[in-house]
Amino acid sequence: MKLFLVALLAALPVSIFAQSNFHQGYVIKNNGDTVKGYIDYREWEQSPKSIHFKINKEDKSIFQFNPQDIMKFQITGLETYITYSGLISKNATRFPYL
Repeated sequence: MKLFLVALLAALPVSIFAQSNFHQGYVIKNNGDTVKGYIDYREWEQSPKSIHFKINKEDKSIFQFNPQDIMKFQITGLETYITYSGLISKNATRFPYL
């Protein structure tokens, strides 16, 4: 039985395990232009290193953006990510420990 499952999994294309999940959203580029379209939402545990973007859901061509290309992106109703470049403090933020 185990051998059958292994053979079955080996026969399936890997692409079915990496299905796209495009949701409506927008990207704001570094020059301030806003591009509306669809973002491949991956339910990221950490900030994504890049995102896949389509203008129309039916498009075959996919654009890839990374933090160097954009200031912000939002997946409507789900998540918003903003690029930040600067110092990060580990100082206390609660009173009376300020």
